[in-house]
Amino acid sequence: RDLSHQALSRVNELRNLARQLAENSGRDAAEPLLNADQRADLKRLRRICRYDPSVAAYFQAQVFRARRRWAEALACLDAIPAEDLIRPGLFTDRAELLGRLNRRAEAESLLRLALVSDANDARVHFACARNSLHAGDFLAAANSALDGLALLDRDPAGHYLLGIALIRLARHREAVGAFQRALAVNPDFPQAYLWIGQIYRRHLCEPRL
Repeated sequence: RDLSHQALSRVNELRNLARQLAENSGRDAAEPLLNADQRADLKRLRRICRYDPSVAAYFQAQVFRARRRWAEALACLDAIPAEDLIRPGLFTDRAELLGRLNRRAEAESLLRLALVSDANDARVHFACARNSLHAGDFLAAANSALDGLALLDRDPAGHYLLGIALIRLARHREAVGAFQRALAVNPDFPQAYLWIGQIYRRHLCEPRL
């Protein structure tokens, strides 16, 4: 971050120098008046200015997450100042990783902060549903999923989470309805098809989709 700020300061110095040279020469084009070394330095410094450490750390966390290296992904997110990212998104990402590491209480605390930050963000409610599922509180999971769907009905993941919670509550026909709604939003959702098949095979009379 300090390097980026220093680079930006140096870029401004070179721009001011180019402007002065242009004014002295009576020409409009400023940058060509810099010598070759100054132009190369300006190009290098502009690349540094475009680098955002917080964004880089966030994408590095996604790489670790894809590799199921939860602790390293969490360490990347912990290094990001909260003000550098949208708070609910940062909170929900961290909460998910804490849940993966079986740190449920910390995840729940973060999600409460996310709800205070923006209770109208459906992602936060879906994250609460996911955390409650992992904690075995299936009624809370269903309620959180419903809260999220009230804000964003066309999210297949929200209907899927609701379906999982309803299965755990032995409300099988309602679970089928939730999975069917997920498929109506996104027909390319193989997990929903599998759950519908399993519910009919194990709990209901006739297998159907």
